[in-house]
Amino acid sequence: MNKSTKILGAGIILILAFIVSAMIVVRVRVDHLVAAHKSELTAPIPDEVWKKMNLEQRKTLDRMGVKSPAL
Repeated sequence: MNKSTKILGAGIILILAFIVSAMIVVRVRVDHLVAAHKSELTAPIPDEVWKKMNLEQRKTLDRMGVKSPAL
């Protein structure tokens, strides 16, 4: 292999390493966002909001795992 082929191969390897590291960073950030969103969804709903919901909305939230207030 000549020198230019080695340089080209090293460049391709560096580009691939950069892409993989960027994908890992994006995955970690998405996981944090999803975890934060789930914790918001599972937070208890205030009584006044819960009382204004119809039965279908309450069932949907119950399926999602949202805590209902003790009525």
